[in-house]
Amino acid sequence: MVRAALAAVLAILSALPAAGQDRQQQEAWVITLDACLRYLESGERAVFDGWDVAFPGGGVCNGDPQCETDMMTFIPAGRGAQGAATVIVPEPVVGDRPAEAVCMMAPGVIFRANVIAPAHREFIAAALNSGRLAALDAEAGQFVGCAFDGRRFDLSVAVRSAGLLRFRADLRPDAPHCPGAAT
Repeated sequence: MVRAALAAVLAILSALPAAGQDRQQQEAWVITLDACLRYLESGERAVFDGWDVAFPGGGVCNGDPQCETDMMTFIPAGRGAQGAATVIVPEPVVGDRPAEAVCMMAPGVIFRANVIAPAHREFIAAALNSGRLAALDAEAGQFVGCAFDGRRFDLSVAVRSAGLLRFRADLRPDAPHCPGAAT
């Protein structure tokens, strides 16, 4: 009986760091997805103020002109690479009010779908309920939102190989306008 109780306590204690890591991963997912959506909604690069900028080959390069390019990876402060977002624009540098943009989870960032699912469902439900996003096909992870200039942007969320969850938000120059948006 004592051994069984001790084994149960040890199992609970050994799960605590994993639960903490899961919670951190859930927070990083939400922070990054929210930042990408806010970038497309506002058109303001300032969404990433306070985030580190990464050199393409790794390392932090805040303020280095070599990092000011058409593809930039932003890392949330205090999270290491967990939650890094990559923004790509067809302009010389990622800036304000892009004509076209992609914001996605940085390559190599790993989010396990089974860990992220509860936080992701809660985030999407809140975004749908508030009107921030509309579902094109929620089961397939296809959503739309309105960008800073009234154009529609697309959000795709999918489970990739090995149970990894990824997202990609796209704003295209020829995107239709959101219903009710000024043209």
